[in-house]
Amino acid sequence: AVGALVVAPVREGDRCAAALFAHSAEPRRWSEAERRLIEEAAERTWAAVERARADAAREESERRLRLVLDSVSDGFYALGPDWRFTLFNAASERFFERTRDEVIGRTLWEVFPEAVGTEFERRYRAVMAGSDPVTFETRSVSRPDRV
Repeated sequence: AVGALVVAPVREGDRCAAALFAHSAEPRRWSEAERRLIEEAAERTWAAVERARADAAREESERRLRLVLDSVSDGFYALGPDWRFTLFNAASERFFERTRDEVIGRTLWEVFPEAVGTEFERRYRAVMAGSDPVTFETRSVSRPDRV
């Protein structure tokens, strides 16, 4: 049996998105501090649920993007503004003979130190500095047997 109950609604705009229920078996009066604590717990719990949902949605989106990129027969990779790899598809793994796990999160210069001081570096730096897109063809510095 419930002797006392506090309901802490979590509002999103003008609607109730969730509610936290605190029960006591014995009849009692909830203090203002207890009610505030329950409301804060409701807000924090809902924020954690929303973060978990956002994380799950992001992971699913990344999984779908990986599937699409892995279906492409050309090498595809992406670098963040700090030169760290953020994407590296299966064709890139085959071409460069490096796995995603060896590449993602590391900088271009860590993964391919042999590119420092080459035409690749000059052109990549120009693009990252805001120039127009660059197209060029040359022998790979990490795989000289490939263009």
